[in-house]
Amino acid sequence: MRVHLINSQVSGQSLRVDMKSALTAAGVQVVSRDDDQVPSLNLYDERSNARVITVDENVRVSDFLLRYSVAFDVTDREGKELRKRQTITLQRVFAFDKFAVLAKEREAQEVRNQLRQEAVQQIIRRLAAR
Repeated sequence: MRVHLINSQVSGQSLRVDMKSALTAAGVQVVSRDDDQVPSLNLYDERSNARVITVDENVRVSDFLLRYSVAFDVTDREGKELRKRQTITLQRVFAFDKFAVLAKEREAQEVRNQLRQEAVQQIIRRLAAR
């Protein structure tokens, strides 16, 4: 199978790189748009945010909810929808430690990266489950 990968309305190249690697590992050849017969995998609305879910007795943040979402669809050359637009949303609770702020910031970024990679794997599974 061959596919053209388009990432419109996504915040950076990390999603595209992860998706291209996952597609290649799944045996899919990612090609340029020059081939009229190749469907396009379109990525939209990548979002990552954090929300406070608990505070301690001093009204300081103790837990966050980290959320990541991305939408995708598959279209042909003319833009006709071959797979309807779907949204993947993942979340994870993240404990905050006021005494290790820098380490926790790095850990939060790693959790965001893991959520992005999990979303990529869910997209691959959904595409495979015709």
